[in-house]
Amino acid sequence: REEAFPTPPQRFIRLERVADNKFELQTAVASYRLPAPPGADGKEATVDIVSLVHLADPRYYREIQQFADSSHDRVLYELIADASLVSSDAAGRRRLSEHLLPAPDQSILAKHHGLLPQLDGMTFEGEKWFLADLDRESIMALKEARGESSEPSLLSAMA
Repeated sequence: REEAFPTPPQRFIRLERVADNKFELQTAVASYRLPAPPGADGKEATVDIVSLVHLADPRYYREIQQFADSSHDRVLYELIADASLVSSDAAGRRRLSEHLLPAPDQSILAKHHGLLPQLDGMTFEGEKWFLADLDRESIMALKEARGESSEPSLLSAMA
């Protein structure tokens, strides 16, 4: 969906029945066209927000990787990692300094269902890929400042 300052989609993820006993979990790509900033020679910018899931069919990750690599000048992605695994360039742009592996529980769950963990299905490397998330230590410090527990729990994940 493309328009200037659009209303965001109602849902970025949905479960669709594709056959009698078959469903697909589908994710959205929301495209936003932004007016040209001053000095941009009248060229408007388009920002695509791509919803991702942590476990999926390998084809899903291949298609998203291809979409990001072939259609975009820059790719900003969310990923919580330890600060020691992140490097910054002179402009302050952050990248992973090494390839990450999925958590063992994600790998087991994915294998059990014939799926692939996101960290095995995509590469977040390359000149135009930049980390746009806080590091784990910053998140923990913010949670502590708010008086929140740093221990993950099922109840807090459902909130």
